[in-house]
Amino acid sequence: MPTTFLESPRFPGCPSFGYQSDPEYRVVIVRRASGVEKRNRGWAYPLVRITLTVGPRMEEEIQEILEFYHAMGGSAVGFRMHDYADWKSCHVGLEPLATDQPLVEIPTNPGVYQLTKRYQFGALYQDRPIYKPVVGTVVLSGAGTVDYTTGQVTGSAGGTWGGEFDTPVRFEGSTFPIEIVNQRIESVSFALQEIRMNSL
Repeated sequence: MPTTFLESPRFPGCPSFGYQSDPEYRVVIVRRASGVEKRNRGWAYPLVRITLTVGPRMEEEIQEILEFYHAMGGSAVGFRMHDYADWKSCHVGLEPLATDQPLVEIPTNPGVYQLTKRYQFGALYQDRPIYKPVVGTVVLSGAGTVDYTTGQVTGSAGGTWGGEFDTPVRFEGSTFPIEIVNQRIESVSFALQEIRMNSL
C-alpha cells in the first residue's frame, strides 16, 4: 500500500518567510427577502488553510520546499505542518500543563481517549480533535500511553493533557508555480490544506 501520510520530517517551513493561517468553518447562509438569515453549520470544527509566498531571492529555501513537494507527489501525500498560529494546548506564549485540555473518550472505542483542544468564550466552546501531537511533549494528568500518530490515549481514565501538536496538511494544488527572473529562482506562492483524519 502506498504511503499516504509522512510522519517525519515535517514540512520544512521556515518562519522567516512567513505565511497566512486561515481556519475555515463551512457555514451556509440563506438570507430571506426580509433580510433575516438562516445559518447552517456544516462542519463540527474548521479546516486550516496555509497560504505561503517564499521570496524574493530565497533560492535555497525554495529549492528545499521544491524537493519536498516532489517527494510528496504534489497533493498525494499528507504531512505535518508546524502552524505557529496554533500549536500548543495553551496560548502560544505559555508553557503547556497537564491540566490544560480535556481527554475525550471515543464513543466507538471505549477506554480510548482523543487528545482535544477546547476553545471557550463565555458559555460557548468548540472542541478540536488533536491527531498529530509532537513526540515527547505530551503530559497527562493521569496514567496512559499516547499514540503520537493518532493523538489517542489508552490506559487512562479520562483526565486532561497538555503539550504541543502539528497540523496534518497536504499541498492544495497539483502545481508549484515558481517565478523565474533573469534566469534565477525568484519566488513561489502556494497553499497547504489541512486534512481530516478519516481521509489520511
